[in-house]
Amino acid sequence: MDLSSLHTQNYGIGPTGADWRSGVRVPRYFFTIIRRPDRVKDDPQGTNLPDVAAALSYAERKILELRKESPYNDPALVMIVKDEARKMVLFLPFFPGC
Repeated sequence: MDLSSLHTQNYGIGPTGADWRSGVRVPRYFFTIIRRPDRVKDDPQGTNLPDVAAALSYAERKILELRKESPYNDPALVMIVKDEARKMVLFLPFFPGC
């Protein structure tokens, strides 16, 4: 699965990162899948989401979707979520407790 498929939900955010309902700019988050120590998939475009809580929910849903595909059915995989400054804000294992 290409990470471009991660960008399927609209969230009411336009291409400029502005919420079309309020005109307020929302942050962009970048999702990277790694299998230590190698990077598996990068998300160079990022996804506009209202806040870190929305990024967490989005990442959890995508991990569940990806785990159904054999290349992503690996306990060594993790998803790192970075904010616009490329600072890591979340670190999620594909299989918690492994």
